[in-house]
Amino acid sequence: YLFEGDVREDFLELFEDVREFYLDIMVSFEQNGVIVIDNKRKYSLSLLAKAEELRESHADIVVDQKVDLRSMLSYSDMVNTLRRIRSHSFSICLSVARMQKGRDRT
Repeated sequence: YLFEGDVREDFLELFEDVREFYLDIMVSFEQNGVIVIDNKRKYSLSLLAKAEELRESHADIVVDQKVDLRSMLSYSDMVNTLRRIRSHSFSICLSVARMQKGRDRT
């Protein structure tokens, strides 16, 4: 079974990191906090790199252990979904920052 051991732990770690990223952005939005785009961008890019690394290591596991195609695709879809959540979260961050910038001008 593919989704166990280190593979499971690595996925859950990425899940928690993406969750924290999303919550951090939403808390800033809800509390009208100042968002430092450069910090969020760096963290967003680090999450993207982590997701890519997971997909690459997963491909190696699939080849080495001869995992079935459905398992491989399901795992890849799960990681890709986390990548999209990260991307959408960062888009929200950019929108909030633009709103803050506009508010500061008035």
